[in-house]
Amino acid sequence: MTRQKIDADLIERVAKGTATATECDHLEKAAAIDPVLREQLALYRALPEAVRPPQLDEADWMRLERRVMAAWESESPRTPVRVPAWAFSAFYGALALVLVIMGAMLVNRTDLPTESDTAFKLTAPPQPFDTGFPGPRGLTAAVTIDERKGNPYVGIHSLARGWVQGGDEIVTAADEQVTLSLGKRATFTLKAESALRFHEYKGRVSPYLAYGEIDCRIQHDPSRPFILLTPEARLIDIGTEFTVVVDPENDTHRVSVREGAVRVERRGATAEVHPGEEADWSSKRRGVRVRAVPPPTKPEVRPPQVSGIPDRPEREPAKQPRIEPAPAKPQVPQPRMDEPAQVQVTRTSWQRTLEALPTPVRGRIVRFYDTVERQMGSGYTQRAILNLENFLDRQRGPEREKAEFLLSECHYQLQAYAKAQAAFLHYIQTYPDGTWSEMARFRFAELSRKTR
Repeated sequence: MTRQKIDADLIERVAKGTATATECDHLEKAAAIDPVLREQLALYRALPEAVRPPQLDEADWMRLERRVMAAWESESPRTPVRVPAWAFSAFYGALALVLVIMGAMLVNRTDLPTESDTAFKLTAPPQPFDTGFPGPRGLTAAVTIDERKGNPYVGIHSLARGWVQGGDEIVTAADEQVTLSLGKRATFTLKAESALRFHEYKGRVSPYLAYGEIDCRIQHDPSRPFILLTPEARLIDIGTEFTVVVDPENDTHRVSVREGAVRVERRGATAEVHPGEEADWSSKRRGVRVRAVPPPTKPEVRPPQVSGIPDRPEREPAKQPRIEPAPAKPQVPQPRMDEPAQVQVTRTSWQRTLEALPTPVRGRIVRFYDTVERQMGSGYTQRAILNLENFLDRQRGPEREKAEFLLSECHYQLQAYAKAQAAFLHYIQTYPDGTWSEMARFRFAELSRKTR
């Protein structure tokens, strides 16, 4: 019998003498061969009897239970102390009296607001004024540019197809103006320093005047009224010609009607403006204020003067003080035209690239970059990235230089630092002496410190 077949129960049975003769013989033979087993068997036999757990039978357990119960019953039982009911009557009476007095005080104080008027009064947050969705979601409207003054920014990406969508915009600077037609009913003239955007509102594309001044001429259709959106109001035509002015810096909004009528809708207020009237509103003031516009004053017409009779006595002309002529300045010799200039102006790589392009191509590229820079300055950075990526896919010449740098700047503005760092590094490696190489190196060093 091996050591694995010998367990603690067999050793205990052999030590107690309850094992069979065969088991004892096998254990003795195994212990004679295995010194470790022999040592364990000798150690187990050497343990005193008191250390081993006692083996109690059922009779022993019954005797132990009777002894415990007898000892418990021998103790004197505790008798509960009964308290008379009248011992707490004074306390409960005083408590009831206090509650009655407090209730009477609350009932008599009717001049103060109740708890229901002040506490747990939840007011719903004001809903934002609905001016449509400023992005493309599938709606379009027919549009044509009738006239341009200057070089305004026209960010209508489907202008060649003749339609506009949500998110497109037109921005004019000083001395610039745009006249456009939206469908066959509306004609707008966007004045200088204004911004007109297009939002999707109630299932159609509507113009949104962000700031500036616009002149509108609408052909009214009762079944489908035309809507012009502003940051603080909606203007609905009733067959009209009107002018709208939005000045966010001074918080002034104004509409003046020349023909027909305009309904102005604000949050919780509606007003109609008729010819000869003007309405104004503000974000700090509720409602719409309508007032009559005074007619323009006519210039005074003087009767014709009869020959020979002066209208007013002529005055002698005042004597002008004599002004001494200034001393002649010394003549500075001017360089001849055929002589070479002494000062040489260093042209950048981008200027040299533009000069090498044909005039039509140069004009188209300059207008494209002006559009992208306006988009970056107006918050339409994602659209600028899309235009730059499309441009880089089409172009393979040196005119890509500015697009590479502007694309890096777009990623930098959107805080996509990993893309910006890779784009700046690509620009530095491609155009080491480029026009914007110093700025690209500065941006790359800055982003390297941020990404450590």
